[in-house]
Parts: sequence; C-alpha cells; structure tokens
Amino acid sequence: MLETGEGNLPVPGGEIWYKVSGTGKGTPLVLIHGGPGASSFYLKPF
Repeated sequence: MLETGEGNLPVPGGEIWYKVSGTGKGTPLVLIHGGPGASSFYLKPF
C-alpha cells in the first residue's frame, strides 16, 4: 500500500506527478487529466 502524499515518477522524456490520498480499503480510483496544456482543477472535487 502506498503512503499518503505526493511524489514524482521518472519516465522517459519527463516525470509524472502523483498524489495519494485517503486510507480506505476500497477500490483505488485513478484520475488522469486531459493532457499537456489542460488544467487539472476540475479533478479537485474527487
């Protein structure tokens, strides 16, 4: 299980920022924003 927090995952050509929140035992939810130039603010409610 991942610890709650933020980090960067190095990938070819850059990095992927991620955030782990919550401590539930349910099914994980992965949210991916719309791509380069797109905001991720609409994901905040999740």
